[in-house]
Amino acid sequence: MSEQPLRMGIIGASSSLGWARQSHLPAIRALPEFDLAAVCTASRESAETAARQFEAPKAYWDYKDLVKDPDIDAVVVSVRAPYHHEIVMAALREGKHVYCEWPLAINAGLAEEMADLAARRGLRNMVGLQSRGDPSLIRMRDLIAQGWAGEIVSARMGQYIPGLLDARHPTRVFKADIRTATNGLTKDGGHALDAFRWCVGEFAELAAVVSVRAREWPIAGSKPLAVDAPDHVSITGLLANGAVASVVVATVPWHAPGVRIEVFGTEGTLLYTTRAKNVNRGAGRLQGARHNDPELELVDLEVPSALRWAPAGLQMPDPFKVGQMLRRFAEGIRGGFDPAPTFAEASHTQRLLEAIDRSWQTRCWVRGDAQFGDPAQVPSAYISLPI
Repeated sequence: MSEQPLRMGIIGASSSLGWARQSHLPAIRALPEFDLAAVCTASRESAETAARQFEAPKAYWDYKDLVKDPDIDAVVVSVRAPYHHEIVMAALREGKHVYCEWPLAINAGLAEEMADLAARRGLRNMVGLQSRGDPSLIRMRDLIAQGWAGEIVSARMGQYIPGLLDARHPTRVFKADIRTATNGLTKDGGHALDAFRWCVGEFAELAAVVSVRAREWPIAGSKPLAVDAPDHVSITGLLANGAVASVVVATVPWHAPGVRIEVFGTEGTLLYTTRAKNVNRGAGRLQGARHNDPELELVDLEVPSALRWAPAGLQMPDPFKVGQMLRRFAEGIRGGFDPAPTFAEASHTQRLLEAIDRSWQTRCWVRGDAQFGDPAQVPSAYISLPI
């Protein structure tokens, strides 16, 4: 007899806009592992509209009521980052498994509280760093681990996002405030650094520049808005394996080239690219060449079909990549293990982001432990070192 579907509630399930509507809802409706049990938005009218549109049997307009519902097994938290901590903690206290979007919290301390509570309660937890669901990126990671490129000598990543000078819609002005943790360092930088480190390895030491190049945003129908949220981040350092590495995450005025990850090893070169503005949003292309191949003759590398485990009918990239993640989330719930990336991994990444900011504020190098990737490891604090 097959297992019953897991009953999922989605907090932040707007019927008209938002990430859950774009990715989670199509994925959940396509995955046999889940039944959509309830949706929750900020008002009764919008919640009932979303329930009708997505054919959910229940509608809530207070997340506290949803997480207390005994007919819900797991929840997706897809709201603005400042609300993640209170909602996730409430869901965990009610015994729900939780998939939370990135950033996990507005700072590492709150993220660690979430990871600790999930561990104490024995509840499965996962973070929406969905570039890990991109088959091309998975293949790149596998090839590096298998030694296809040999010993990694250097690696670099560039992620360039368009729109630095664009007028912002009034509903997006919260991103101008650094305290919302939805900026080029915390949100875009977190996605980029997770993908890069997941493939290539953890930073052992680094120095960084964190800059605000657009000090004002034009606002449609209103006066310009002062901005303190970073839009340019540049990191250079050494990985735990000794490789020299650099990562640039930047919002630029025009003609952003997208994402490019290059890995140079003693046996070959690997190149991951996507024209999408963020690594978490793109459908990647993987190319490579071994040391004895013709000069500059990178060729497309095969991505095995086994790395595509979401339903084939899901649209690439967003619904498909989130579907990849949610299928692993279901496997973790049923198998009794935490599917990566976990809350513990996410809190480590948030510690790294804070170290990057400290590097810039103090004009110092920072050094940390190199145990990222093992959820059993407790990250050590990053320590500033003078140049």
